[in-house]
Amino acid sequence: MTSAPLAQQIQLLDVAELDVRLARLTHTKRTLPQLAALTELATRSAALRDDLVRARTSVSDVGRELSRADEAVRQVRERAERNRSRLEGGPSARDAEALTKDLEALARRQDELEEVQLEVMERAEAAAARTAELEALVEADTAERAELVAARDAAAAAVDTEGRAVLARRASAVMGLDAELLALYDDLRRRTGRGAAALEGTTCGACRSHLSVTEMETVRAAPPDAVVRCEECERILVRVPERADGGIA
Repeated sequence: MTSAPLAQQIQLLDVAELDVRLARLTHTKRTLPQLAALTELATRSAALRDDLVRARTSVSDVGRELSRADEAVRQVRERAERNRSRLEGGPSARDAEALTKDLEALARRQDELEEVQLEVMERAEAAAARTAELEALVEADTAERAELVAARDAAAAAVDTEGRAVLARRASAVMGLDAELLALYDDLRRRTGRGAAALEGTTCGACRSHLSVTEMETVRAAPPDAVVRCEECERILVRVPERADGGIA
């Protein structure tokens, strides 16, 4: 497109500012702090849950080991009790001597087994405590995740609300614009991120490059309705008339 009414080109600047705002809102929604926090929390929670599975497995394994230790102690005690009952029944001297020796051996064996039993009990208590600790951490992470999700959703909803308002303003801003001018602008916006910018003195308001003397002479010589493009970034350069005080009209 080579020409469009200057008023429409100036109108295009309002559209460009709204599109910049929409792009910022999209970036804001993609980079909400809650999203990074949720990702970090998910990694931490996964590790905690793995630890919890191992801890619960350890509780189960130690529990079975403790059951075996308890059973071994029980069997020794029962055998010792039977031997004492037999001694109380008045066995022969030979049997009494054998029973006494067996009781002594059983007492030593019971001491050994009870030491093992105590050690296993201590490990069982430690495993249970570690499991309870991990369960509390997992529960805390679950609560934290719920809070982060709620905060994320609230922040995203606020961005969406503002985005809808900006879209409504954009719809009003493009009303009356030449379809060809708007199509060129939209194509440039998709390719460069911004479709149009004001010419600020000798500077492109989009890429901030300075136009050469020759380029400025070409721009000044162009008719008011000519669609001027920045040679550096290709965007539409809108020549906004200056006020008497030197500002932009």
